[in-house]
Amino acid sequence: MKLIHSRWVVAIVLVVIAAGVTGGLLATRSTSHKAPMKIAASSTTTTTAVPRAASVTATVPVGSFPTGVGVDPSTDTFYVVNQGSNTVSVIDGATNAVTATVPVGSSPWGVGVDPSTDTVYVANQGPPNGSSTVSVIDGATNAVTATVSVGSAPWGVGVDSSTDTVYVSNSNSNTVSVIDGATNAVTATVSVASGPAGVGVDPSTDTVYVAGGGSPGTVSVIGV
Repeated sequence: MKLIHSRWVVAIVLVVIAAGVTGGLLATRSTSHKAPMKIAASSTTTTTAVPRAASVTATVPVGSFPTGVGVDPSTDTFYVVNQGSNTVSVIDGATNAVTATVPVGSSPWGVGVDPSTDTVYVANQGPPNGSSTVSVIDGATNAVTATVSVGSAPWGVGVDSSTDTVYVSNSNSNTVSVIDGATNAVTATVSVASGPAGVGVDPSTDTVYVAGGGSPGTVSVIGV
């Protein structure tokens, strides 16, 4: 009876030891599984970005019926076309103060800036049945240095700084006037879709995009 009892004791001890080992392994496995989950959660939290909300930081008084804005990032200056005042407001981007008011042609509408030459080009639609022009402004002096005759009712202005070329859409002529920025001479007139308005230029591909004002609308692509 003592021998049988001792055998049961040994068996019980072995079972307890086995249970302890198994529990330890399970605990180790459980711990090893939980650790990576905690790291992943921490990583995700630290990479969360909160976008900033845009807000108006200033309001600048300019002339009557402003219609276009051109920016020269090299001088931190922007130019606002005032269609009702026949002027261009020159604004210091650092202070948002109007530093000059430049008289231009009749009914100015679009504006383009060439930062490489510090030159501003303003499309003047002109009076009814009158001449339509582009005023060329020297950004250093804020003076009109040239007036270029273009098609009827010029609307948009695009500038290619890499070639010193200006493109002006003429909404009533259904054309684009190509202007040499070095000489202020019209070097070509390109026919486009009806009612051309906005102009965009890609200097890297020498390509000009002109938005047509018809319905349905179109975009004329001009290869240079």
